Amino acid sequence: MKTEIIERLLCLLDVRMHALSLCVFGLLIYLINFYLMTAVFPWFAMARGGIPAFAHAMFGLVLGWVYHAVASRKWAGVNDDVRL
Repeated sequence: MKTEIIERLLCLLDVRMHALSLCVFGLLIYLINFYLMTAVFPWFAMARGGIPAFAHAMFGLVLGWVYHAVASRKWAGVNDDVRL
């Protein structure tokens, strides 16, 4: 029940807000991967830089676009009966 309410509210957001918020999420994942995980995996420190940060941000951006497309189709009443 709570997830349906949250999904309906997120569906009302603009696609740009989804993309921006999940782009920030991608950068947060970058920080966790390359700064916190170096305590356990010290070789991650060598991979820090602009290119991995950009890749994580683009991952979040695409994730935001896809999530918005799926959520808006779900609440628009589209039923594709797609089974994985």
